[in-house]
Amino acid sequence: MLGVLLAAVVQSPDLSKPIALRTVAKPVSEILRDVSGQAGFNFAANQVRDWPIIVSVKGLPVGQLLDRIAEVTDSEWVKERDRWVLTRSVARVKKAVEIELEDRAARLKPVVDALPTEMTDADIEAAAAEIKKTILEEEGSGLKTVMSGTSAANILLNASLKRLPISEIAAAPISSFVSYSSDPRPGQRRLPAFSPATWKDYLAARAKFAKVIDVPPDVQVSAGLSSLSLPSQYQIILGSSRPFASAGINVWLGLFGSDGKILDLARASLTMAPARFETSPSPSESPVSVSDAGKRLIHVLQPSRTLPGPSFTTQLGDVLPVGAPDPWTASENVAVARVAIQREPLSYAISDWVLDLADQSGKGIVAHIPDFAFNPLHQRLASTIQHDVLWKALPDLGIQAKADSNLLTLKPSMFARADRYRADRGALRKLVAAGGQYGRPSLGALLDYVGSSPPVTYHENLDIKLLGLVFRRALANFIGFQDQVDALRLLRAFRAEDRSSDRLTLGQALSRFSGPYDAMLRSFYASRSGGGTHRSSLPELPRVSEFDPFAGAAPDPQTPVIMDLAHGFDGVLAVFEGDHAVGLTPVGVGTFLGLRPENISGFTPILKFKKLHPARVVRHSLMFRAGTAGSSFDIEDVEYRPEVTWTVDQLPADWKDQIEEGRKNGAVIRMSVGPLPPP
Repeated sequence: MLGVLLAAVVQSPDLSKPIALRTVAKPVSEILRDVSGQAGFNFAANQVRDWPIIVSVKGLPVGQLLDRIAEVTDSEWVKERDRWVLTRSVARVKKAVEIELEDRAARLKPVVDALPTEMTDADIEAAAAEIKKTILEEEGSGLKTVMSGTSAANILLNASLKRLPISEIAAAPISSFVSYSSDPRPGQRRLPAFSPATWKDYLAARAKFAKVIDVPPDVQVSAGLSSLSLPSQYQIILGSSRPFASAGINVWLGLFGSDGKILDLARASLTMAPARFETSPSPSESPVSVSDAGKRLIHVLQPSRTLPGPSFTTQLGDVLPVGAPDPWTASENVAVARVAIQREPLSYAISDWVLDLADQSGKGIVAHIPDFAFNPLHQRLASTIQHDVLWKALPDLGIQAKADSNLLTLKPSMFARADRYRADRGALRKLVAAGGQYGRPSLGALLDYVGSSPPVTYHENLDIKLLGLVFRRALANFIGFQDQVDALRLLRAFRAEDRSSDRLTLGQALSRFSGPYDAMLRSFYASRSGGGTHRSSLPELPRVSEFDPFAGAAPDPQTPVIMDLAHGFDGVLAVFEGDHAVGLTPVGVGTFLGLRPENISGFTPILKFKKLHPARVVRHSLMFRAGTAGSSFDIEDVEYRPEVTWTVDQLPADWKDQIEEGRKNGAVIRMSVGPLPPP
């Protein structure tokens, strides 16, 4: 018995045993289960168990396959009593971040080193000419602020960047900003002091700008601010940010008076050379072969073409385009996206490409394709493409490719970037299931998604592109930007604490949520400065100081930050062939009744109505506000309750005139009647 126990303790796998395995993208844990069955030994995974990888090997020793699986997942094998476990330690994750930062710093340094430290008369004249041209082009448009153009403050901006550690600049946060100040407050970093020579050059350039730029009294420009006198008391603030992981860095520098008003402003975009990684010669020059299912997913992921002509919008906000059907909302496309999410999104065209590369090259392959490369790869696979062409493009997609004598390896060039944008498949499936047939998840489901699985903020990413299909594009945008994600997280915390109120103010957020404080502050100021896709841009001139949370007057604690509103609609729910539902006003009912068969496209057979019933529709909207400005986004939590089925003649008598009005419009409108979501 003792001999048996000792044998169990010291047992180890035969790493020379050949193995044959071919599989589309599957979780590492499932692939290791297959390897364990063939090797006669237990191999398992911890942190990376759910990561999808693609494998195709034949006659490869088990040890070599295990080494490559560890390589493409940035992991290591740890021997336990009766098994080997693939483990990705905290130290490895931290090292991945350091590698990414070092790479960005190395590519950023020559950009910062090349920044000019002075402005010649020719530079100032050229800047003045460009600003004057902009003012003339915008004349008559009611423009009050021109933020383009060079300012004397560019001298200070460039000097500051040259004095800061390059690693700090490279580490500019995503969808937020770092603030440096000559008089730092809590949360700010100290701005390095300028040399006397730099300050002298700035004052000289400022005086020259004041002479050469004649700005109309009703127009403000950044360089024109140089004509204002510089008070004895002022503060200099520098900020930096980037929109997503691989993007360049947006920087700005402002001079503020003691009252928080802007005195001068400069901004720049530091565009780095793309990261380059050496690739082996392409293992194949054959055309890429993709399965029919893969081609279908490629097709539905292509951007929707612009539909010509006007559109008809119901009272509930459903836009019915005039013209050919929008491929984004075709039912078969939505079905493909749903199945891809349920199965594994990388197991379609991307797996087809990887496995075909192995077949054409006659080599084995182990591949880990990052989620952020999902849409860029599909865009390239959408056209007839050769393997060697795609192979050469992989470094630009953030994928490192290597070819040995008998094995190909594909993995993320930067694991920190892959970690940041990896979609949680389980949370993604749960969110889609909560959306139901029409892709309308409740507000609660969205709050759960951002709470349990923080979504990414990269527009090309796997989950954003697929949710864009399943949720008819619009809802995917609500979890595609960090400021909106932060707002959802705050509302989730707020509702968990107090369900009796539907309003969250800045003061409440500051007092209640110490944890999400930074997220709230970023979101609040991002929204006040424009929000959306331009949140890294500067706002209008009078509000520049609001980019720094501690500069200028403090915001009103009663400013609404997040509001949960509800309003109702009494209308009719029309259900078309295929159970596609749309909410209609009386005029909308008449429009459809007036459509001629030849003017309707998008479904077959053409039926006027399959069912028609009244519905009480309630919309709960999450709104992210900035004072009295408009909301930056609106998430609908829709409930509708069908009561009885009616025929058209049983509609309320007082709708008759409105229905007739819509019927007249229908005779001349060509309508795309696809699977539009319910109200």
